[in-house]
Amino acid sequence: MHPGRPEANRQFWRGKRVLVAGGTGFLGSHVTRKLAAAGAGVTIASRSGQGALPRPLDVRSLRGDLRDPAFASECTRGQDVVFHCASKIAGLAYNARHPAEMMTYNTVLDLQVLDAAARNAVPLCFYPSGALVYDETAAVPFTEAASTGGEPLAACQGAAWAKRAVEAAIRCYLAEYDMRVVVARLSNVYGPGDDFRPET
Repeated sequence: MHPGRPEANRQFWRGKRVLVAGGTGFLGSHVTRKLAAAGAGVTIASRSGQGALPRPLDVRSLRGDLRDPAFASECTRGQDVVFHCASKIAGLAYNARHPAEMMTYNTVLDLQVLDAAARNAVPLCFYPSGALVYDETAAVPFTEAASTGGEPLAACQGAAWAKRAVEAAIRCYLAEYDMRVVVARLSNVYGPGDDFRPET
């Protein structure tokens, strides 16, 4: 990739087979549109199918639950790159009331996609972690060196522990499999297509 060189980036993606897990969600739908415009052969995997995208795109659509190992394997097979944008997202109130659900759902989902990508020899994966991994007491604005070894934000502890667990798992997969994983710790992502309902 060449920052600041859009044409070089378009060349990189042209003809690449790319899976966008959660390709109809907030983050995934933006990634899907950009990749399709850059000439990638995009497959999206989601529970809702392509109908949830704002407008029809020339992408392959697989509908199912990525927590299912067989479906995760089907989706990642033959891909050059996996963008894992699928996730259970909810507002602070929901997170505070359902920490076990948020941790279990997201950890299982993320590990199934990561494991399927590794076993199917996908050479490059992108994993959007989050600033939730940092300790509740970490100074704001966060730096990458901030601690992730203490207690996370109490209101989002389930989602935070899920992200921490998967970041640890990624290190294990990198030690065992010939793959690259890019981890980005996103913070307060918002924009067109976002969901501002208090519960979700």
